[in-house]
Amino acid sequence: MTDHRARRRRRSFFRRHRLAMTSLLVLVGVVITGVGALAIFGLTTIRSAEDALDDVGTLTDYAGRPAPATDGSVNLLLLGSDSREPVDDRDLAGSGPRRADTIMVAHIAADRHSVELVSIPRDTWVEVPGHGQAKVNAALAWGGVPLQTRTIEALTGARIDHAAVVDFGGVESIVATLGAVTVQNDVEFRRGDRVFAEGAVTLDGPSALEYVRERYAFADGDFQRMRNQRALVAGITDRLVSTRTLTDPARVSAFVETTAGHIGVDSSWTTSDMIGLGLSLRQLRPSDVTSFTMPVSGTGTSPDGQSIVVVDDSMLDDLRRAFADDDLEALSPPAG
Repeated sequence: MTDHRARRRRRSFFRRHRLAMTSLLVLVGVVITGVGALAIFGLTTIRSAEDALDDVGTLTDYAGRPAPATDGSVNLLLLGSDSREPVDDRDLAGSGPRRADTIMVAHIAADRHSVELVSIPRDTWVEVPGHGQAKVNAALAWGGVPLQTRTIEALTGARIDHAAVVDFGGVESIVATLGAVTVQNDVEFRRGDRVFAEGAVTLDGPSALEYVRERYAFADGDFQRMRNQRALVAGITDRLVSTRTLTDPARVSAFVETTAGHIGVDSSWTTSDMIGLGLSLRQLRPSDVTSFTMPVSGTGTSPDGQSIVVVDDSMLDDLRRAFADDDLEALSPPAG
């Protein structure tokens, strides 16, 4: 294969999905910390993040851990837990009966002009440190957020600066607090008695949870589910902006009160860190926040008979290099 054809193949795989509205408000706040508006609009007196958020563990150093970035870029590990219990009712710093249903790395560029969201299919077959080959989301059950972080660092070669977890109850709470959220659904499907038609679909709290959990209805399973998750993020952000929730201190306060109990962050992520990061990103435009799925070659079967997603090792090298060079934008095709 010529260099030109190889570049075209890589660019085709790393096709990015632009969100309808910037998901930064969700990324830095609503889903991650529950205090996005505080950070972005400087409303820092409504609630302390340390009081609102549970501790999901310490991201300690270990032999062979990727070095911190020296260029100012930031990597955040975002996890959606399949547990129905509130974050503060369980210990996410250790092992337990839970798996990460959603795994995403948010790469914030050093110049703060772009945010790339890299989705990792939960059935991706990887090396889990200390446990051998397994599905990537098993790490959360075996060693909590710290082991999940080590696993993602080993996979991507990128240092994770902070980690955050939102449980499924958080999805319901976020949407319920907003009243309803409209998503642009690209594939009609059924979950139980509920049909999600193609096109604009209005979701309440329970139906939003069903929308982002379904995967068996789709020919490509988790891949469509990840597209639906991105559609919900876009819908939430659009609702936040259209209802002026993020510019109304009373609404922000009520929103934080409702959602914060479903969110946990690592012990080193302080209020000042969150506010500083949010303020540094305040000039982002909607087109600056994009997402794509990590490189995989398809599905397969593990040696012990599990259905898995197989990493494309040759393209994974491109992803690791892009993290190291703070150049994830280069993995997408040129506009037009």
